[in-house]
Amino acid sequence: RRDAAYTLLKSGVDPLKDRRAKRIVASNDRTFGVFAAEYLTTALTGFQNEKHKWQWKQTLEAHAKPLWKLPLREITTGDVFGCLDPIWDKKNETARRVRGRIERVLSAAKAQGRASIAAGRRSGGGNRGASAARFRARARSGATGSNAPV
Repeated sequence: RRDAAYTLLKSGVDPLKDRRAKRIVASNDRTFGVFAAEYLTTALTGFQNEKHKWQWKQTLEAHAKPLWKLPLREITTGDVFGCLDPIWDKKNETARRVRGRIERVLSAAKAQGRASIAAGRRSGGGNRGASAARFRARARSGATGSNAPV
């Protein structure tokens, strides 16, 4: 490792900048699942209730499963709607919580420069209290504006 750094220095390349650049390239290919697992290990340390920790993991794994294999930069609002649509009518409260949890994961990814969608943006309440029909209509139209729920 030291020899590799020395070789880079001799060729005029800063080894630290080179390593950072490689990390950025590697991190951009991260999937939602990999990032969510990493996020959960750090975020759940603040939770004292074991049931809450389990619920976070369970709901993301069960209801956000279609997102797990997608690269973070390719996730769209439509993808998030696609996860929530099957449960929105029957389990509205669960869907709302899953949406918030997905939003927190994507916001953390965006803060680290790994996601590019408008994650975490809420203006005037976003989709809170919206009917299931309105929710689906927005999903079909591909709404991505500032009032989009994600």
